[in-house]
Amino acid sequence: MKGLVSVIIPNYNHARFLPERIESVLEQRYVAVEVILLDDHSDDDSREVMERYRGNGRVREIYYNEENSGSPFYQWKKGIEMARGEYVWIAESDDAAKPDLLTELVTALEADPANVIAFCESTSDHAAFCAPDKEEHSLPQTFRGEDFLRSRMLNKPAIRNASAVVFRRAQAGPEALNEILDYTYAGDWAFWCSLLLRGSVVKSGRTLNFFRRHPDSVARQADKAGLFVREGFWVMGYLKHDLQVALPFHAVRVWGSVWAQYYIHLRGQQTDIFRSNLRAARRISPILPAWFFFYLIKFKFFSPLNIPK
Repeated sequence: MKGLVSVIIPNYNHARFLPERIESVLEQRYVAVEVILLDDHSDDDSREVMERYRGNGRVREIYYNEENSGSPFYQWKKGIEMARGEYVWIAESDDAAKPDLLTELVTALEADPANVIAFCESTSDHAAFCAPDKEEHSLPQTFRGEDFLRSRMLNKPAIRNASAVVFRRAQAGPEALNEILDYTYAGDWAFWCSLLLRGSVVKSGRTLNFFRRHPDSVARQADKAGLFVREGFWVMGYLKHDLQVALPFHAVRVWGSVWAQYYIHLRGQQTDIFRSNLRAARRISPILPAWFFFYLIKFKFFSPLNIPK
C-alpha cells in the first residue's frame, strides 16, 4: 500500500522495555502506519504486555511463536512477509524512537524513487535521548548505495542499528531474507548490503533513535562469543561470492587484525576463535590467515600494551 509503513516489532524476553518501544511507535507523527508485533516464545511477561495493545487501531497483527526460532532474523523474515506497506521499519523491542523518526525517514525515501534505505543517527545515552531536542541538525546526505557499501560497510557497518532504518519493502527480496536466517548477530549487516546494491541510501543528521546496551543485548552477547568475527566473515563471503562485490586489499588486512584482536582478548576461546573461522577466512581471501598471524605476532610481542579494543 503506497505510503504505508509496516512497523515490525520482533520481541524476545523484553517485557520490561516493550511499553516504551510500542508507545514510541504509536506516538509517531507519521500516521500511515500498521504495527506487527511478533514474539519469539518469550518466557517473561511479554505476552501480557502485547495483549494490552490488541484492538489498537494501528496494531494490525500480534503473533506468538510456539517455539523459539533461535535467531531474530526469522522474525524479520516473517514480519516482512506479513507486511503490506510500501516501507518497512524494524523497530527492535528494546529500543525507542522520537516522534518524528518516521516523518524524517519516509520523507527522505519519497524524495527520489532511487532511494531504498534511509537511516538516522542513534544514541545509547537514554538521558540525552529524552532531553529536549536542542541540537543543530546537519542536512541529510544521499549516497550511491554501492559507493556507501564499499566505503562504510566493509570493516564494520555504518548502519549500526536496525531501529534507525526505514527501507522499501519491494527491494527486500527472498534471497536476502533467506541468507540472513543462519545469523544470530550480523544478519542486518548482510541485509543492508544487499539493499545498498539496489539503489541509494539517505543518512539523516538527526539523532532520532535510542538503542540499549544492556547485559542481555544481542551486541553484548555477540562480543562475548566472538560473533563479530565469525559472522563478519560470513558477511564478507556473502559480499564476495553471492553479491559479486570485490573486496579491496585494505579490507582483507583489517579483518586479519580484527581476527587477531579477538583471539587475544577472548581468553579461553582461542582455539575456537581460530579454527571455527579458518574456512570462512580462506573463502574471503587465501592471504587472510597470513594477516591474522602477522597481527597476532605484532600485538603479542611488539605492542602488547596497545592492542585495539
